[in-house]
Amino acid sequence: MSEIRSFAQFNHNVIVRKILTVLSLVPKVEPDYLWNLSRNYEVDGDDFLRYMLIHRPPKEDDQKTKGVRIQGHTDFGSVSILWSQPIASLQVLGRDNVWRTVRHKPNALIVNLGDALYFLSGGYLRATIHRVVAPPDDQLHYRRLNVLYFSKFDNDVKLTPIKESPIARKADEFNQLWHEQIHSGQAIPTSQEWNALRVSRYGQNHAKLGNDGHHHETIAGHKVTLYNDTATKSTRTEIAA
Repeated sequence: MSEIRSFAQFNHNVIVRKILTVLSLVPKVEPDYLWNLSRNYEVDGDDFLRYMLIHRPPKEDDQKTKGVRIQGHTDFGSVSILWSQPIASLQVLGRDNVWRTVRHKPNALIVNLGDALYFLSGGYLRATIHRVVAPPDDQLHYRRLNVLYFSKFDNDVKLTPIKESPIARKADEFNQLWHEQIHSGQAIPTSQEWNALRVSRYGQNHAKLGNDGHHHETIAGHKVTLYNDTATKSTRTEIAA
């Protein structure tokens, strides 16, 4: 257990800190601004390490879902760290509406931005839309080892655009992320509340199919999308991790 704890702490105190320090440059705030919102993760956060060995599902399951094992989505927190594995199973959705497979790179990390960072930046930093699909035929027989670290801001951090950031303020003037919530007189959720709301809706079939072929639902006045294949092209074109 001590080894697992040390590894989780390394992910947060070293890797996440460096990532958030770099990302703080984008909204033009102090370098430690975003890190200071994540310091108390062990006593006041919902961060967690996931370590899983995933076996190949029944062939019939892949046929039913056309090879999509986890529907396209965004993560709930600030950043997610994925330790790259030699199986081509993760895809990201580009602005051109094409799914692209992330190429394995030894000793590399894959970093996904999440909802919380999107909210704090006023929508300037986009959450990574990603999904998990069946790997190519020559990799189907492999078991997949998942090593992921999901980082979130401290529980009491309200997910409003950063007041000190001219970038976030200007982006929010355009995106108006919490317009419905404010207009209805309801509170903007904290990091913990947003995480709880997303988790409570997961797999509950609240989302409705839209004209664009994706599923949508409104959570705390904000539209959340689960991305399907019907409105997007898919390709095995690889992008570097």
